[in-house]
Amino acid sequence: MIGQSRRARGVSRFAVLLIAVGVAALLVWLWSRQGAAELQGSAASSGEAPSPGAKPAQPAAVPPASAASGQEDTAGAAVNSAVVPDSRSSGVNLTTEPAQAAANPAAIAQPRAGSSSAGAEDDDAGFPRDWRRCFLDPGARDEYLIESDSSTAWSGSRSVRIASRTDKPRFPGAGLCQVIAAATLQGRRVRMTLHMRTQGAVPGAHMLFRAEAADGRLLAFYNMEPRFVSGTRDWAEYSAVLDVPVQATVVVFGGTLVGAGTLWIDDALLEFVGRDVAVTPGPPPGVHFNPVIDASILPKALQNPGFEQLAGSPAS
Repeated sequence: MIGQSRRARGVSRFAVLLIAVGVAALLVWLWSRQGAAELQGSAASSGEAPSPGAKPAQPAAVPPASAASGQEDTAGAAVNSAVVPDSRSSGVNLTTEPAQAAANPAAIAQPRAGSSSAGAEDDDAGFPRDWRRCFLDPGARDEYLIESDSSTAWSGSRSVRIASRTDKPRFPGAGLCQVIAAATLQGRRVRMTLHMRTQGAVPGAHMLFRAEAADGRLLAFYNMEPRFVSGTRDWAEYSAVLDVPVQATVVVFGGTLVGAGTLWIDDALLEFVGRDVAVTPGPPPGVHFNPVIDASILPKALQNPGFEQLAGSPAS
């Protein structure tokens, strides 16, 4: 009996010890969970990375561009699956100066005075009338010189020179563009032609053509990619044929220098061609919206295509 009693007391003590160990382990586990939660919350509030193994927060769903703009996507799944050209070099979102939404038609027809703070020579006095400076980034204004040049031309006495001010522009991409209303081009097949010369252009230069809808949607696009004009090339004629959609309200046409070097452009031309002329293959426009341009204050045909008239000079 005495042995059995001692064994019973031993079992009871062992059971109590197991319970105590279990309670202690539970308290340690709960304490560690609370500390980890506080640490993760502190990291999130301070902008630090969450602890390893933590589930990342799911970002909010972003509506497609057509939904964000309040416009119905009429192009369907085929357009939604198309590849959007690289905006860093393609010119798909090249913006023009002066502001596209200018209320004064006279102001929008002329480039903004002193658009570059890097040199007094880059001003209206040496700029072709009816054309605009175009940039992929506002910071590129100080990276490039865009001016009329009487030292070389395809024809006539003037061309336009676009030159990088450094060997490695921080904001690569600048050009000369003209924005016209698409009313006379809608539903037509158009050949665009531009004459270009380059010197040390890296990665190169290209023509730019964009047709946009009233909501800014990109409907047609061409930029010569991947056949940029690179290195040093003498004057040559470059052309392409595109269909302008009936929904287009605005057309942007010009030439762009991507990166370093110098580009000269001259004698721009837009002309109608028949349906028997093949369309030049180009990148799909994809789903992309540019700032809305009011077509009612734009010219309906290309102005000053030979770059002979300077800003401030009387129109011929």
